[in-house]
Amino acid sequence: IDHLDAGCPERTIRQALEFTYAQEARPGEWISFVKENYTYLISEFLLANWPDARFVYMVRDPRDVAASFVNMGTFGGVKKAAHFWKNDQDASTRAYHQISSAGRALQIRYEDLVADTGTVAANLCRHCGVDYDPAMLSFYKDKRTQKNAGRNHAWGNIAKPVISNNFGKYKKSLSAADIRYIELLCHEHMKTFGYKLETDADLVSEAERNKELLQLENRLTAGQPEQAISADEQAIRAARLALIKRVKSRRPAG
Repeated sequence: IDHLDAGCPERTIRQALEFTYAQEARPGEWISFVKENYTYLISEFLLANWPDARFVYMVRDPRDVAASFVNMGTFGGVKKAAHFWKNDQDASTRAYHQISSAGRALQIRYEDLVADTGTVAANLCRHCGVDYDPAMLSFYKDKRTQKNAGRNHAWGNIAKPVISNNFGKYKKSLSAADIRYIELLCHEHMKTFGYKLETDADLVSEAERNKELLQLENRLTAGQPEQAISADEQAIRAARLALIKRVKSRRPAG
């Protein structure tokens, strides 16, 4: 925190963030790409401080999202996943339409990214003002990437090549009730993003939909028992919490 004090004489959030990311950058790195599920909550702040910022809105089939929730354990089951996905898309689409009019937002589907990685990645690079290099697809060989993959069981796949067929897995892990529930709740966004429904969920009246959702809740697949957090990750979280407490306890200058 002492380094942060010295590096941020203006005492602004913008300067603190820029300083922090600069410390993580390696020689030759000049752009920060931040993965954040809740960007819609801070998009106005980001544009106010970095008016040239660009955004990438990636969406994934909610049925596969639910399957991941179930398998990972730390996230919960189908009901939580379905509502999480719908709420995220409700807010994200509003932010996307506001930002995209200025040409600063790109929308992609996860399925397209893994199935045709080179094409989608090249388009993403153009959007971000970065020269595309096929060597980027060897990210999993990077020592820092491999180290991060071991910090959290949910990050294991980042140490592997892109799994080109990593979609549609829900068909083997979700029940008919699970799929029906998700489609009843999420059908509007699913159709917008081009995800084909397996049921007639989009043809059901609102009253019948709400009634059926309640009836299905007790039949939904729950998440797996939560997996233990590694010692390294526990240490990282403890240090992070300690820093947050120190920052919160500080009094404003003057």
